[in-house]
Amino acid sequence: MADQLEYIVREDVEIKDVKFSYKPRKVYNFEVSNWHTYFVRVLAWIVHNAKNVFPEL
Repeated sequence: MADQLEYIVREDVEIKDVKFSYKPRKVYNFEVSNWHTYFVRVLAWIVHNAKNVFPEL
């Protein structure tokens, strides 16, 4: 698909497939107070709602 995500250890991870599901699913949309970036520890992903937050990564 040519889209990529940057993994915390500076490895690019290629997005190989996107699947749409039309089933109702529980999702969460939250914000960490005073900081819109958070780290998903088990998967080692940094998540943010804007581009170029960590340009050094």
